[in-house]
Amino acid sequence: MSFFSHSFVPANPIDQPLVVILLGPPGSGKGTHAKPLSEHFSIPHISTGDLFRAHLEKKTPLGDQVQRYLDQGALVPDDLVIDMLFSRIAEKDCKKGYILDGFPRSLYQAERLLSKMHDTKLAVIHLSVEDAVITERILGRLLCKGCQTSFHEIFCPPKICGVCDHCSTPFVKRSDDTKTIINKRLQAYHQEIAPIVSFYTKKGCLFTIDASGKKEEIFHDTIQEINQHLAKERSFSEAY
Repeated sequence: MSFFSHSFVPANPIDQPLVVILLGPPGSGKGTHAKPLSEHFSIPHISTGDLFRAHLEKKTPLGDQVQRYLDQGALVPDDLVIDMLFSRIAEKDCKKGYILDGFPRSLYQAERLLSKMHDTKLAVIHLSVEDAVITERILGRLLCKGCQTSFHEIFCPPKICGVCDHCSTPFVKRSDDTKTIINKRLQAYHQEIAPIVSFYTKKGCLFTIDASGKKEEIFHDTIQEINQHLAKERSFSEAY
C-alpha cells in the first residue's frame, strides 16, 4: 500500500472551494506531496513551471510573451505570471479549488491571488527543512530521462546503478544541482519567502510542517492541519 493511502484521514469536510498553497525551498517535497493531496481533495494540482512549459509548447500569446523575456535572460514579470495563473484557475476543474506549487513567489503575487478569492478556504502549508538537508536531497536526485520517474542516490536508489527500474533508461542530473548553485537558490528563497510567510501568518492560514521526516508522516500532518482549518466555521473571505 502506498504511503499516501487515504484511508487514515478524512476528506474535505465542507463544500466551500479549497485552495492549498505549498511553500517550501527547492527539494522540500512540494511536488512529492502535491499529487496525492490533489487526489485526496479531488482538486487539480497547478504548478507554475508546468504552466510555463505548456504555454511555451503551444505557442500561446502568453507563451510568446514569456519566450521574449527568456530570450533576453530576464525574469518573467509578476503580472504575466499572474495572468497565466488566473487563466488556468478560471477553468471548470478549479471550481472546487486547486493546489498551487511554485506560487506565490512575491508578496505582490500573494496579494493579487487573495483578491481573486471569494468564499474560499485557504490553507498555506510551509514545508520547513534545514538547508543542509535540502542540499543533501538535491545533490542526490536522479531523474529518468525516459519515463521521468524520480530516484535518489541515498533515499530511493534504483535496483541497478545508473538506470531506471521501470524502463532501464539512464538517469540524468540537472546541470544546476551543484552546491554553489543550490546555496544561491536557498539564499534567494529565504529572502523572497520571509514577507510571504509573514503575510499568511497574519491572515491566520499558514501552517508550518517539519518536512525533514518520513513522507507518510509529513503527508499525514499536512492533511490534519488542512482538515482542522477547514472545520472552522468562517470562510477565508468572510474572516478577512
